[in-house]
Amino acid sequence: MKLIKLMFWSGIISVSLFCISCTKDDDENEDKLPEGQIVMKITPNWNNNVYFELIAQTVTVDWGDGNIESLTPQDGWIALWHEYANRNIKTVTMKTSGLTYLDVGINHSGIIYELSLGKCPKLSYLDCLNNQLTNLDVSKNTALTELRCYYNQITSLDVSKNTALALLYCHHNQITSLDVSKNIALIELRCFNNQLTATALNTLFNSLPIKTPPVYSFMYISNNPGADACDKSIAENRGWRVF
Repeated sequence: MKLIKLMFWSGIISVSLFCISCTKDDDENEDKLPEGQIVMKITPNWNNNVYFELIAQTVTVDWGDGNIESLTPQDGWIALWHEYANRNIKTVTMKTSGLTYLDVGINHSGIIYELSLGKCPKLSYLDCLNNQLTNLDVSKNTALTELRCYYNQITSLDVSKNTALALLYCHHNQITSLDVSKNIALIELRCFNNQLTATALNTLFNSLPIKTPPVYSFMYISNNPGADACDKSIAENRGWRVF
């Protein structure tokens, strides 16, 4: 009986260690994405297509179905389109150089469930709206000036490394707290239709960069749980107009 119990607990410990190891490996793999690399898990649209737009010097796309495509555009702008045999989830890997603009949120281009971004030192515009993302890590993309990640399922968003960020559109998510104290260039924030309580909104107001009239910045907070009870004067006293 003692031997059976020992074998039972040894099995549980082994499985636990294996799961921890897998999680750690996944995290490390994401951290070790090469510069300019982007990985997505995506379901094609009803026509079995996906479509992206970007501005870069070069791009190589592994579409995850055995097809690989390389492009060096004349003017930098690239429209990527691919047709699959079915709508099964695919892993798409893009290797880019000189990437400044990335739009993977175009309507009807497929649904993205995971988006992993390697360091893209020149990336200033990212649009990943209207997908099913639950998290988004933009910490390696410090040149971002405009981030559009609305209509997803994101619960938290860390923009502390994005000090050049001017426009942040993160509305229609599940965000419960937001800190923009490092975003000194921010001039417009759309965070309506999230899960921000009055306390969370007041904390957000206190983190807003101070603007001096007649220069004002704008933020939109409607349809949050705390939108009616929060103290908008905190933001207004920092030079922000709240809607």
